[in-house]
Amino acid sequence: MAQIAKERVAGSLACLLGQGVLFLTLLFRLVYGVFADFTYSVVDMALSVGLLVFLLLVALAISRSLDAQRKLVIDQRQAVIAQSRFTSFGKMIGMIAHQWRAPLARQGAMLTELQILLEHPEKNHDVVARFRETLLPRMQENHQQLGQIFHDFQQFFASDVRREVFDICKEVDHTIALIATQQIPDIIDIEFLRPEGKVVVNNYPSAFTHVLLTIIENAIDIFAERDVLAPVVVISVMEYESGVLIRIADNGGGIHVTPIEKVFASFFSGKIEQGMGMGLHIAKMLVEDRMGGTLSVENLPTGACFDVYLWGG
Repeated sequence: MAQIAKERVAGSLACLLGQGVLFLTLLFRLVYGVFADFTYSVVDMALSVGLLVFLLLVALAISRSLDAQRKLVIDQRQAVIAQSRFTSFGKMIGMIAHQWRAPLARQGAMLTELQILLEHPEKNHDVVARFRETLLPRMQENHQQLGQIFHDFQQFFASDVRREVFDICKEVDHTIALIATQQIPDIIDIEFLRPEGKVVVNNYPSAFTHVLLTIIENAIDIFAERDVLAPVVVISVMEYESGVLIRIADNGGGIHVTPIEKVFASFFSGKIEQGMGMGLHIAKMLVEDRMGGTLSVENLPTGACFDVYLWGG
């Protein structure tokens, strides 16, 4: 904010300086009218130069003012994105805790079994074999799963200051795994129409996960509100020469808003239980302002369809 204030002050000073130059030029022209000792060409040239300097300084002032406004808008957008991440912090904590519950329970059961085996070695002659062949591999698997959960959690809240090359399909799988950790009804089906081979892009994976989570969670909320009998979300990835298209379609009945693009407006929610109305707005900001792609929506006969297009696949 201090830098923005400096830009505004600099722009104001430039404008005042331009006005001063113009005033002095006009004053020179007035004095010439009293003391006609200069030729007309000198006065006209001085007047032209003064006007030119005035216009240049005004243009500089406008440019500095626009730069200040642009920086302010960028800072505000970054603040909104950061607020969105912290708003979803509680939900993510619940998701991680729920995801940790199963491996921790398995780990506890195996430790209990190991304790029983060690307390009665005379009855369990194959303790070492049982531990080496069964319990130890399972414990290692649980340990890796817990570490992966922590890594996923860390990546989601990362700032993504640098682009990185990542596989779209792997990130979709990761997002579906995060959704699966929520206590959503088993009736909801999330299908991924996987393309052949890897689909690699150079972009921000955490931002992409955030966008995908937002769209899928919105569909899940609509399923619950409208009591959809066989709810399904279909994710498809299509690779083109110019980029990659990620399509997320559902059978929730579509978006009942006109124009449909209004769903991307800030503080707008089309749900019965009104939310913050910032999810899709932030998703569009992430895709178009940060990831350099496009995010659009349309209604299909069965439901809503969101298209995320990332250039340069």
